[in-house]
Parts: sequence; C-alpha cells; structure tokens
Amino acid sequence: MIRTIYISRHGARQDWINPDDSISVTGMYHDPSLSEYGLSQVEELGDFLSHPVDDLPVPDMIFSSGFYRCLQTARPLAAKLGKPVHVELGVGEWFSKASEGSGLHSRPHAVETLSKHFAPTMLEPRYKSTVYPSRRGEDVEELRQRIKLFLGAFIKRIESEYPDVQTISIIAHAATVIVMGQVLLDDETKNIKAGTASTSCYTRDNADGPWAQRLNGETSYLSGGEVRNWSFDEVKYRDGKVIEDRGDGKPFTEVDELPVGLGKDFERYSQ
Repeated sequence: MIRTIYISRHGARQDWINPDDSISVTGMYHDPSLSEYGLSQVEELGDFLSHPVDDLPVPDMIFSSGFYRCLQTARPLAAKLGKPVHVELGVGEWFSKASEGSGLHSRPHAVETLSKHFAPTMLEPRYKSTVYPSRRGEDVEELRQRIKLFLGAFIKRIESEYPDVQTISIIAHAATVIVMGQVLLDDETKNIKAGTASTSCYTRDNADGPWAQRLNGETSYLSGGEVRNWSFDEVKYRDGKVIEDRGDGKPFTEVDELPVGLGKDFERYSQ
C-alpha cells in the first residue's frame, strides 16, 4: 500500500532568464531546460528526498513528468538512490486551451528518445503512462478532472503492479503539484505552496483512511529559500475563461491528438 507521496516541483527554468531559451535540447516547443541556478536547486532537492526529515521514509519509486526540466530535476535523486525514473505524462504541464489555428500543445517525446539525453539506465523503458493529457489544452476544471482520474487510477495501479512499494516521489509542474495536493486532501481551496524545487508530502495510515499533509511546499533544504512560488491567482481570464495559449504551430490530424485520457489497459484501475 502506498503510505507516503512526495510531490515536488521542477527547478528554476532557463527561459526565465532568457525567453529565447524556451526550446530545450529536446528540440520541442515549450520544453525549456533548467537554469544553472535550477540545477543547483535540484541537487539540494535530491539530497533532501534521499535523506528526508524526521521519520519520513525514502522513496521506493520515482515518477516524473516527461518534460525535460522535470527529468533534469529527478536526475540527482535517481542517482543518489540508484533507482530509475518512471515517466508519467499524467502529471505533465498544464496548458490552457490552444488558440484556433495555432496547433496542438507539446507532448514529451517517447522514453526511447528522451533516454538519449540522460544516463543509459536512468529512465525505465517498460513503464507506460497511466493518463495522457489532451494536447488541445485544458481549462482549470478539466485539469482537476485529469488529476482526479490520474490519482485514482495511478495509486491503484502502483499498488497492484508494485505491491511492495510504500513511498513514491513525483516530480511535476506548479499547477499539477497544487491540484494533486488538493485532490489528495479533498480540498479545492487548500493553499498548496509550489516554489521551484519545493516538496509537499502526504501520508496515510491505511487504504481507506484520509491523506494528511506533512509538508507544504517545503524549501528549508534550499540554500536560496523559496523561489517563484506560483498559484492559480496568477491565471489570467477573459470573459470568464482562461486566456488561450499558443500551440506548437504545426498542422495536425486527429491521430496526433492520441492517446487522450487513460492509457491502454489501465481502465480497470479507474473503477
């Protein structure tokens, strides 16, 4: 049974220093790398998660969004624990709706391609994502529904496929970090802190019991303290709707949008 979940945000991004650096080594739109400062942050994050405070346990498994900055964030922890990173698109970046004619939003490359940018054994090649976000983007409620679908199926899946695992670490993005916490706590109003390389921790005593928050956006292990905390108060609206974002600018067909929702063969975990 999963008893402890660490949820961390990626480190500081290079495109915050230079907006022209929004394309990472992956060559994908909206996939920036970490800055030098971000790289130092995630080393400290790795130190913290590999030696947690108080009585908190060390992660048995590591999961990460497939965007490059998140995989860079997971890398020090994976090295310190000697464990692979499982790429899970269900916790991927939140994009608002793609504006008409601007294409689809980026989806991370397959693990086989991403592995070229990391140590040969860092990414687990056999793991398949539980949930796939829509490449057309989401409004806030659709994001919440995606995360509810993800957590409900994901926790059951991990407990079924990896019955000895009790503690997991998830590396994600500000919006998904916040909503995962709110869904676990069943409280959409909960203020979840989401600074760069911060960590929230959730625990439970039994499978039917509620989740409790042990850490909320912890940054005490970061020498630079909390940086760029984000919240949904920063989301911009027009006429009651979240302002649309640009897609990747490429033409697409319906096939390019797939898959969406639960991954193949994982429907049994959504019941």
